[in-house]
Amino acid sequence: MGPVVDSNEAMRCEYISTILHTAVSLLKDLLILPQMTVTGAESSGRVDYAIKKIIDGLFEEIICITEGKQNQPGKGVAQNLMQCKSSCDMNLNMFKKKRKSDEAFGSEYEYVYGIVTTGEKTTSGGFCYAFASLTHFMHGAFGQFLSHGL
Repeated sequence: MGPVVDSNEAMRCEYISTILHTAVSLLKDLLILPQMTVTGAESSGRVDYAIKKIIDGLFEEIICITEGKQNQPGKGVAQNLMQCKSSCDMNLNMFKKKRKSDEAFGSEYEYVYGIVTTGEKTTSGGFCYAFASLTHFMHGAFGQFLSHGL
């Protein structure tokens, strides 16, 4: 592959895909789903990449959402925060249907990690954060996002 600088979106996706597949191959029971549709209480849409964990061979839980942006990482962070919120909603709804509600809202199901990358720099071109709940989202990660002016 050539340099990622000034490349089109398809080339950037190839770089991101290679890195994600390498990372996921190191662990068991993980899947990468490109262009997966996530539907939450407030928004829905396709994500660039979703990483899911297989639980007991029966359930799949979204654990990470990745968004690639060519030159607008700040916009990517805002978009990815909403994607993580929708993914948390999907996880909670799935487990609420499959298990008793007191088990569905346990701490093991409340985090979805988000990655935003330009595909160029790993030290300053990427962002990674954790998202726990709407309250944490509004007062934690989203508030920090606004205060830093990204």
